[in-house]
Amino acid sequence: MKRAYLALLTCACVSFFASPAYAADPGPPTVLPEPPPPTTSTTTPATSPTAAAAVPELPADPGVNSSWGAGPSRWFLSLLVDVGVVYLRPRVAVGWGRPYTEWVGLEANPIISGDTLGASGGLRIKGESLGLDLRLGGRYMASLGRTFLVRQKDYLRQDIELRVGNSAGYTAFEGELSGGWSIGGGVDIFAEAAVTYVTGVPDGFDVFEEVIKAVVEPPWVVRGRAGWTFELGFQGALKAGPVVEVVAIPGRQAYILRGGIVGSLKLYDNLEVRLTIAPAFGSPDALGTRGGDAFVLGIRWRWATGWSPQQAPAPPPRKP
Repeated sequence: MKRAYLALLTCACVSFFASPAYAADPGPPTVLPEPPPPTTSTTTPATSPTAAAAVPELPADPGVNSSWGAGPSRWFLSLLVDVGVVYLRPRVAVGWGRPYTEWVGLEANPIISGDTLGASGGLRIKGESLGLDLRLGGRYMASLGRTFLVRQKDYLRQDIELRVGNSAGYTAFEGELSGGWSIGGGVDIFAEAAVTYVTGVPDGFDVFEEVIKAVVEPPWVVRGRAGWTFELGFQGALKAGPVVEVVAIPGRQAYILRGGIVGSLKLYDNLEVRLTIAPAFGSPDALGTRGGDAFVLGIRWRWATGWSPQQAPAPPPRKP
């Protein structure tokens, strides 16, 4: 009997603990994510890193070569100013064509230095395509104290600095032909020839010609200059080279030989720095620094109507 009760109690306990109320909680059911629906995107698939990396484009050249010839031919007014340590040379021109490159017109040039006042003017014809530049005109020069020179065989520096008597003033008529050409490899050659007729000097006197920088017995003076420049850097903006000049004075049967270097640094199309060092090393006179361009450093600025640097066509980009 006891065994029957014990078996019955055992079955009751097993049934109780096996009921759902005491079953182990399996937790929330795991829900599997539905697979995303197939897409029909037209987005271009990404390329490989090598293909996606674009080759950087190098900046275009800054345009150190003159763009004055980029505009159309027209009537224009231009102004060129040379400013140095002891001189000021503004130059005004009215003409037809493209200023500073291909044009024909009239030009006026006041001349102001430490001891001289003057003015020049005349016809100007320039053809950059041919590399030629022609000037025909005259000038009047008035010294601020320097007098005419009593004629003698040769002169010293103190002779031309005489301050006795009336100040010298004279007129000169001149024709000048110059040219410049590029021969490749960053090398440019240039040449200049000029004939000057000096008048207004009293008989028996000579005069120190302020522009030619030589003592002249009127009326004739002939001079020539030649040289070349080569690029020194800054994509052709900096150029320099040797120059030689010969001055012949038939009335004195004298020759003057000068030589040195010329250079320029183009900052913009309308602004550049210019340097000339060409003293005399062969002359009948001993004029020191007065006898040549011992050291001329200045700035040249240009302006013209109907032109701006933005009007010039941009150069094509360089290949990487």
